[in-house]
Amino acid sequence: MRFKPWPRPTPFEDTPRKRAAYRRKREREQAALPLFAPAIAERQLGVDEEMVRRTGQWERQQQEGRRQRAASWRRVRARLFALDAARRRAIRALWRVCPYPADPSYFGTLLHEIATGRIDPERPPWGAAHALNPRTTPNPASFAEAFRQIGQRTVGGGPMTVGADERLFCGNLGSGILFLTSRVRLIEPNESFYTSSNHRLRDSHVGRSGHWVDIEVRGPCSDEDLQRITRLARATDTRPVVVRRIDPIAGLPGRSIEGSAPAVACADADLPALQAGQLERDLRPEPNPPSSWAPGPMAGDVIGVAAMAAKHDIGSCPHAGPSPRSPP
Repeated sequence: MRFKPWPRPTPFEDTPRKRAAYRRKREREQAALPLFAPAIAERQLGVDEEMVRRTGQWERQQQEGRRQRAASWRRVRARLFALDAARRRAIRALWRVCPYPADPSYFGTLLHEIATGRIDPERPPWGAAHALNPRTTPNPASFAEAFRQIGQRTVGGGPMTVGADERLFCGNLGSGILFLTSRVRLIEPNESFYTSSNHRLRDSHVGRSGHWVDIEVRGPCSDEDLQRITRLARATDTRPVVVRRIDPIAGLPGRSIEGSAPAVACADADLPALQAGQLERDLRPEPNPPSSWAPGPMAGDVIGVAAMAAKHDIGSCPHAGPSPRSPP
């Protein structure tokens, strides 16, 4: 079997540094209790006596370490030989190629993982490429079973209002990983927005009559998955819930999708007017006003300066003809 040899025993090294360190230790012990310094000095060993004591302790420690390691190997080998011959050969072959250090503790860990089913000796998790099986919930019974929260932040807020909690969830219904962003919005946008910091998508009783929950879905989400997410979210929260599918690549440079607003697909066709107005305001791209600054002519451009001066004079004159400031 593969094992790591124990280091050979070495004698204790008596060096001047060890002797000087022991002298300083005696002085510190006496200085800690000045009134009892004579009594402490009587109980302390001399330097030569201390080196002899350490020599014997060093030999006993090496012997005890070798004994404990040999006992550990005997215990794990007894567990190995308690198995049948075919299983034992498979485990020994696996131990020769596994990346664990060749120590009895790691060999015992390998036996435990094989006994509990975490490692299959015929198909170990190392040495070859294996297909990854993502964790999916194709038929979840609740929102908490399908998605778990992975993030949270506070958005909005101001001098007279408190920000709302925006929570991020992730899950996989079978088509791929989905990221859900949950946020509470006002049904009436003109009201003062106030949402408690303990807002939860689940079992929340804050603003039940005046708020609705907006959930944005990002990822490979089909229409069937969108309807399933809507059903699970509405079964979890008593407030109105709107689930939207967001296209994350809409409006990015180099894409053929027109417009800067993300593509949205809602689960409901009969969205209330106030909620539809809120969505329209949120998704409306901000206008980019043209800059009022225009570069003028360079200082050395005499023709450009003269042309601008003539244009200014003509534009400021109330009648046609030469400028009043021009010479007669």
